[in-house]
Amino acid sequence: MAISKFITCWTLAALCMGTANAQPSFGLSYVTEMQTNFKGQYNWVNMLRTDLAQPIGKHLTARLATISVAETQKEKLMNDLLTFSNIEEEDLPLALALAGVEINVGNSTLWAGVRNVNDDYFTSPVTSLFTNSSCGIFPTLSTNFPIANYPMAAMAVDYKLHWAERWMLEASIYNGMGHKRFTGRDCVFRICPRGDGTFV
Repeated sequence: MAISKFITCWTLAALCMGTANAQPSFGLSYVTEMQTNFKGQYNWVNMLRTDLAQPIGKHLTARLATISVAETQKEKLMNDLLTFSNIEEEDLPLALALAGVEINVGNSTLWAGVRNVNDDYFTSPVTSLFTNSSCGIFPTLSTNFPIANYPMAAMAVDYKLHWAERWMLEASIYNGMGHKRFTGRDCVFRICPRGDGTFV
């Protein structure tokens, strides 16, 4: 718990500090979809994501991303095994998708903090637009295990190595269970290998 409090305080301080010539970048994305089962039932699902990046010197950047989800109907329109939508979730006023620091040196990037596996492994910029989605190719990890899959996130360390412009090697280690709250047992800052396991 002390480690997560330290990382949280350090990340917030880093976002506030910055350097004199390094300007923060801010992004806002909104995805909405209207669903129907063609039997007179409808559901309107909305997802809002904010992204903030604050450079802290030449190689270090603090990043923060949040998600909010709202829908008009709590009951599912149809029972399906795959998933009716990529963004449909129970109402969630605010959750963290990213909160941590990133070190960039040459072709390498090292991340430490809260992270969501979707940003690295499961999605691309256009996949949230497709309905009747699946959980990916088998084995469907996000269905069988409570990993840090949307809308949940977990404490993680992530490493990327880019070379030859088209190739990338990536390795990550996450707290074994994803969470979406700021306090309690479902706290996103939780690090508990004994109880939650690890996801590599």
